[in-house]
Amino acid sequence: MPRPNHASGWLPRWRRPRDARHRGEQRRTVIERSSIADCPLDLWHQIINVNLTSAFLVTQAAIPSLRAGGNGAIVNLLSLRSRPAAPTAPGCTGLPRAALQVMTRTLARELAPLVRTNSIMPGVVETRHHEEFTTPQRMESYRKETPLGRNARRMR
Repeated sequence: MPRPNHASGWLPRWRRPRDARHRGEQRRTVIERSSIADCPLDLWHQIINVNLTSAFLVTQAAIPSLRAGGNGAIVNLLSLRSRPAAPTAPGCTGLPRAALQVMTRTLARELAPLVRTNSIMPGVVETRHHEEFTTPQRMESYRKETPLGRNARRMR
């Protein structure tokens, strides 16, 4: 389980000027899928820790510095799976992501006006997850539903 001291250890590295795209390099992903009815407790804890607890701990550790600066910003990356009953999202995966969306809105209310809190919910990003779980036909359907006619690709 993540610990608060792990989150506070990351903050000094994130305060240094760097290319913003490298800030998320520590993020892990849980690819195993399960319905709520069949989700073992250890998988549930892993999904919650990766998708929610890690964001909670890092955010909590950063709040004092963000407030002190008077113009801080938090941006959470959400998933289409955070939408209620997303057809491709098993409950064990979707619930913590929806909770992150609620956490983002709650933080926006609690931290304003000193800290701006927003989220970004990109469309489909072609990742290892989709290679494993999404049919080529569904990926084509996603492309057609996107105004630019293409899916996003992860940065390498």
